[in-house]
Amino acid sequence: MRSLRRPIKRHRYLKQATTHGIALLCAAALPLLAPSLAESQTMPHETTARIQYSYFKEWQSGNDDRMEVQAPYAMITAPLSESLEIEAGFVYDTLSGASPVYHDSLSGASRRGIQDDRIAADTTLTKHFERFSISVGGNVSSEEDYDSQGGSIATRIWSEDKNTVLLLGMNANHDRVGSSNNPDLDELHTAWGWAFGVTQVIDPISVIQSNLTLQVDDGYMIDPYKLGDNRPESRDRFAWMTRYVRYIEKADASLHLDYRFYADSWELLSHTIEASWYQPLDAEEQWLLRPRLRYYNQSDAYFYSDLDPIEVQDDRFYTADQRLGAFGGITAGLKLMKQFGSGYTGSIAYDFSASDGDWTIGSAGSPRVPRLYMNYLSLQIAKRF
Repeated sequence: MRSLRRPIKRHRYLKQATTHGIALLCAAALPLLAPSLAESQTMPHETTARIQYSYFKEWQSGNDDRMEVQAPYAMITAPLSESLEIEAGFVYDTLSGASPVYHDSLSGASRRGIQDDRIAADTTLTKHFERFSISVGGNVSSEEDYDSQGGSIATRIWSEDKNTVLLLGMNANHDRVGSSNNPDLDELHTAWGWAFGVTQVIDPISVIQSNLTLQVDDGYMIDPYKLGDNRPESRDRFAWMTRYVRYIEKADASLHLDYRFYADSWELLSHTIEASWYQPLDAEEQWLLRPRLRYYNQSDAYFYSDLDPIEVQDDRFYTADQRLGAFGGITAGLKLMKQFGSGYTGSIAYDFSASDGDWTIGSAGSPRVPRLYMNYLSLQIAKRF
């Protein structure tokens, strides 16, 4: 990954709606291998501008118009000197639809649903030295009921032969939480995160990467749109991700295998397994096709319940948010990338996901929750100059 900075913050609802995912990138340093090593060690001497449009929709049985998000995004990476680069991004997205069908306060009798806009931006400065780099970043995000400001710092250190890269980083966020249902709600949420990682070239055709991340959340974490929702004011999170990438010479392609383990102090555990295949479609490798398949398995938080809110005592931690319940999910996706002349590249990607309480492994799924479907479409064009 290019930087540790916290990604531009998605709508709070959308962030809950999407399961844990890991972005897979195209080949760079080695034939069709992940670019982590080369990009972390190399100062770019060209400016790259990207424009992307993303469309996300989710729905459940009996509620076909549950949630939609449209997000145009622009990003630029440019050298400022022989050793200093800047990366900046801006997004304006719109969210609309009904809220979750289970124990919510925005649909049903009110018929209100959700309509919100978000503006967000982030910037990262990276200074390159002979054997290491330092990145400093900041981000802001604003929507009707959620404002966020954050920052990050990270260093990457590589070995003399440039086959090993170590990552150390830290980020922090300061958020204000409100509610369109309750104009008087004004609460604080803070988060501190740390990252430790290593990327290692195994041989000329394979790379392995492993990262550990820790995050401590404090403050208001209740969902004001869920009836009776009452969550702890602290949450400690741990995640371990390992990625193996191997070039398959006979197919002139690369195989990416990912595993991610997640655990937190709310007793939620998850496992993610993903496989991707990067296949050139022509001898010049101007066309590249990437199919992928992912399985996600999650246990429930200790205070998750399918009881009706009126049956719950006020002083008890409680949520009926199905995203904190136990479920399994399957995602299948396809991405097509094309290199054009004059420094232009483009891509189109589509993913479809389905999750269900009956698809868990190792634990019983949460009952009384309709099956959830999601799809995601992304269009991108980039220009180097």
